[in-house]
Amino acid sequence: MAFMGWSVERKNGAWYASKVTDDSRYSPAGIVRVRRLLYTISPDATKSEAEREVMRLYRSRYLN
Repeated sequence: MAFMGWSVERKNGAWYASKVTDDSRYSPAGIVRVRRLLYTISPDATKSEAEREVMRLYRSRYLN
């Protein structure tokens, strides 16, 4: 599941929110991957809990 382009992934025991966007300022191909470490999610959380937190963080304008 993705929310407004954001998806969650788990790497090295931590949860990250990531999305792919287009921005020619940072990449000649115009594609940039944005990834943010989610400090508010427990490493033991399930994927659905992490997705709910991404939705909450997007609505509170932490993720845009």
